[in-house]
Amino acid sequence: MRVACMFLLAAVVIAAPALAAVTDIDSVVLRPRWSFNHYPDSNLVTANTYPAYVAYGENNFGVGGPFANHHDAVLSDGGVHYVFTGESFLITCTMQLDAINYGAFVDRKEAGIGMYNLGDPGDPTDQFMDNQYFVTSDGEAVAFGATWPFFLHGGIGTYIPGNAVTFGIQYNGGTNEIRYLYNGIWSPWGPSGIWPAAGAKIVFYSQNNPADNNPNAFAVAQWWDITVDVPEPASLTLLAFAGLLGFRRR
Repeated sequence: MRVACMFLLAAVVIAAPALAAVTDIDSVVLRPRWSFNHYPDSNLVTANTYPAYVAYGENNFGVGGPFANHHDAVLSDGGVHYVFTGESFLITCTMQLDAINYGAFVDRKEAGIGMYNLGDPGDPTDQFMDNQYFVTSDGEAVAFGATWPFFLHGGIGTYIPGNAVTFGIQYNGGTNEIRYLYNGIWSPWGPSGIWPAAGAKIVFYSQNNPADNNPNAFAVAQWWDITVDVPEPASLTLLAFAGLLGFRRR
């Protein structure tokens, strides 16, 4: 039964070595039940051997509401949340969301990369994500937010739950543009909007919106072979050029 896989998370070891990252980011800090904890009695399992492997697995949600449970892992330096202040960066990984979807926006699960903009007077404790790029249990691969431009890699059925895909984002601080990687395909560059003056935190996140008392509802979000590169300005052009060489359209 697929639900059983979540109980193996703590024992999973990804054999492929992670590439070295040119940055101070050397860890993630797990924040389970961070933005939303509307199903507090759910069974939650975590794993963190960054950069090799990070995961959240959840089932047995029970009765709750009105919305979802949210869990994330904040990119960090020595266990302290890393604050991005407009520098260029490239984040890539292999990601997998294993879940069953029971209808549009009913029992919907998400997994992806998110950003918390800091210094927002309406959200002083960075409680809620401002930008997100993610896949869903009903098959979307989509990005949107306050400062990330909307992009849809594909509608319902594009992502197949249980499949591993290459996934990532790249930001060019010189041009203030961003693009999204899905399954080996980069989106076009797009304007990223206004960068928050106080900086931002970037996370890997899992968000689960279960139907009450559904005994089969579960979600396992996994990220591995994570690389985070904050290049020097001179090397950014090379990164962008390499990305253009690898760009393919559907």
